Amino acid sequence: MTRARSRLLKCVGTCGNSVLAAMVVILACRTGEAEDRAAKRLPPVESAITRQLATLANQDILESSGLAASHDVPNRFWTHNDSGDKPRLFAFDNSGRDLGVVHLASIEAVDWEDISSFRVGDRGWLLIADVGDNARRRDTCQLHLLPEPDLRRDAPAVHSTIEFRYASGPVDCEAVGVDGTSNIVLLASKSAFRSEVFALRIPATPTSQIQVARSIATIPVPLATGLDVSTDGRRAIVVTYADGYEFQRLENESWSDTFKRQPEVVTMPIRRQGESICYAADGHSLYLTSERQPTPLWIVERTP
Repeated sequence: MTRARSRLLKCVGTCGNSVLAAMVVILACRTGEAEDRAAKRLPPVESAITRQLATLANQDILESSGLAASHDVPNRFWTHNDSGDKPRLFAFDNSGRDLGVVHLASIEAVDWEDISSFRVGDRGWLLIADVGDNARRRDTCQLHLLPEPDLRRDAPAVHSTIEFRYASGPVDCEAVGVDGTSNIVLLASKSAFRSEVFALRIPATPTSQIQVARSIATIPVPLATGLDVSTDGRRAIVVTYADGYEFQRLENESWSDTFKRQPEVVTMPIRRQGESICYAADGHSLYLTSERQPTPLWIVERTP
């Protein structure tokens, strides 16, 4: 049995969604060999140590669908639940300790799938991606932007909401990241065999005009569930229910060109429906949670 097929089949055993499990079985049988052949042409994986840091204390975190590391406070993280929850963010530290809940009454939570953190000047910002669309029926989706909340003060107002559509029509997407160096939002479709990457630019000023996310590449990543971009804008990680795929961007290179190269496969811990990932401050190590309780916090420590 190939490495790729073996890892995907292990994920089936930890997944609570029978429909999704069936999809993963089919994917493992049909694409495991091709994925392994592609992996042989990739550069070696960096030295890494994977370990579980904690279990999240807040029991209201039922399905940690997105994860972002704070740019304002060391060892603080933000997450949110999947569809069906109130519009709220949960803060916790790297020991899993509950730091508080931020309620955002000014917006809706249709199907929040990912959250990203990025820096503007000396301030940390968050982007909440309300993009979930398993049935591909949403004409438009929303990206909510706000400064990182100060947990000592009242809940902040959302700075702006970007309403957007895909140029090619509705897309099933759960993976969204922000390149803060160029104010570009990257979105990866959740497709069975290969994922399509879309991009849109964050408007310089808030606007009610519907933005358009356009396709920039197709990548050899099946069932993308999370995406993040390093603070320096030089790395993008796309995670699946099994491993992650990292794309390294050259200086002054477009993301379109970056995603046309083969990614580096990054071995991830086996999680129960893992749908979230984010970079550490060093831009190399990675943090992950999962959508099943008790909710773990993992780190993949990598040597720069």
